[in-house]
Amino acid sequence: MCPDSLERCGRLPRVDLDLVQLRREHEERRHSLAKNLCRSPQTDWNTVRQGAHLLLGEVPPADRTP
Repeated sequence: MCPDSLERCGRLPRVDLDLVQLRREHEERRHSLAKNLCRSPQTDWNTVRQGAHLLLGEVPPADRTP
């Protein structure tokens, strides 16, 4: 529930909310989401697969491209 909804509808009974801090956190999340959606991670999937096989105690197949 976003801070606007809480301000319009009123507070919940027996729930103490810091609406100023809630609004600040909501804005931070909105900005970090926009920033991270534009990001393109460079993942080495062969290394990830080899690590997963190692953790699972399996013999990894030969290197392959994604």
